[in-house]
Amino acid sequence: MGKPLEEFPALPEVDAQQTVSIPSALLKRIIDKTIFAISRDELKPSLQGVLFRFGKESLQAVATDGHRLVRFINTQFSGSDYVGDNIIPGKFLGILGTYLNGDEEAHLNIGENHIMIQSQDTVLYTRIIEERFPDYESVFPKESTKNLKIERDEVLAAVRRVSIFSNKTTHQIAFQLKDNDLKVSTEDVETVSNAQETLSCEYSGEPLTIGYNANYLRDILSHIDSSTVLIELDSPVTAAIFYPDQQQENEELTMLLMPIRLND
Repeated sequence: MGKPLEEFPALPEVDAQQTVSIPSALLKRIIDKTIFAISRDELKPSLQGVLFRFGKESLQAVATDGHRLVRFINTQFSGSDYVGDNIIPGKFLGILGTYLNGDEEAHLNIGENHIMIQSQDTVLYTRIIEERFPDYESVFPKESTKNLKIERDEVLAAVRRVSIFSNKTTHQIAFQLKDNDLKVSTEDVETVSNAQETLSCEYSGEPLTIGYNANYLRDILSHIDSSTVLIELDSPVTAAIFYPDQQQENEELTMLLMPIRLND
């Protein structure tokens, strides 16, 4: 079975294009660090992609689904004279990541409605998401009165083990911070199950109990490279900010996670 050639969709025309060159290794790293945080909700099209903010001397990429947020900044980017914002669909970025070769440059041709990317002998097209990206800067807490420093692998392993016993709908776990101890716990009244682990950490501030979705927390911790994680907190209803202990050269990686209300 076949169909007439004329019925095959024509390639989009990228009009009034601006060309931006990005090292493939940098673009792949941006994709790896942000794509997990995009929304899968079709009713929120602006959150189904990654915001690329091209500046004269920096490149910023932001992804959020309303529960977690990732902001990646390269502070020494000089791809072109183009300055502007574009929301690139997450599905397209997932495909693009498999084509990128770390030894070459990726060339982005940015038009009014489409972006064309050339890499090696492959050309990929995508439609730009023509929506307004939310004001993510206002989400960051104005101040943080509590600071936590802990080994990433230890807390990630504890979260994975404890979350096995969490509620299968809410995936709720609790962080209880006091002195230099972090207790990770969960309780599911439906299955009458509970679990808890206590870890050593460096904590400064008043005692705090705060709840998180274990799946979101695992995603955040898994995408931080350094062996030690720095977490800034304030209250049980305020977002927490996660940083790697040591940032990569010319890079600022910041992750934010919203808390959830704990069961009484």
